[in-house]
Amino acid sequence: TGSFLATGEEADELTDGEMSEKMDVVLGENELTQEEKGWAFQLQLQAQKDGVFIDNVFMLHAFALLGKGEVKKGLTRAKNFNAICTKWGLRETRSEDATAWVRSSSLKDFFLTSGRDEEGRPMMCNKMAAFVPKDSLKTDEDWKFVMRGLSDNMRALTPTLRDVRNGCCLVSWMKGFGWRNINPSVESKLATIYQDSYPVKMKRMVVIDPPLIFRA
Repeated sequence: TGSFLATGEEADELTDGEMSEKMDVVLGENELTQEEKGWAFQLQLQAQKDGVFIDNVFMLHAFALLGKGEVKKGLTRAKNFNAICTKWGLRETRSEDATAWVRSSSLKDFFLTSGRDEEGRPMMCNKMAAFVPKDSLKTDEDWKFVMRGLSDNMRALTPTLRDVRNGCCLVSWMKGFGWRNINPSVESKLATIYQDSYPVKMKRMVVIDPPLIFRA
């Protein structure tokens, strides 16, 4: 995947208006306000200056939106996401291979059919009892595929910039969930994708059939 960012020489040759035009490759629900375009423009300039890779225009805009005009916040997310991509080889791992791995692993029952909630937010629904860390993540290869799969899920939760703004909904079905499903170290690693990294905002979390260990 190529970077959206212009090279130093190209940037020097572009006027402010041309830079804005370069960022304004948007469709329908991907429109930005003038203020948001300014955020994205400033983020692009700083990313160029610091040599921070951003995959494409959409990601640039999404990082800018979640930074809400604070360039440092958007840039930190981009840097963190790049670090995760490098560590787990996400950009070199095909989505199709990650999907095939999930379907053949113990995680095949983890992801449930999802849609949008009553307020129109994209949802991710999971059967939490189906995720047993010691069975699902034994090798570096397992981690590579699960992190790529999780990254793909984040992309599915942010199909448009409107969805980036509004946030998404996480639904966890907890029936049958127990101590075997809990591993703080694993959970901490998985959380690096969506906590201050990939430009996704968790607006609502719903827990169905919470077990007793959650009520203690």
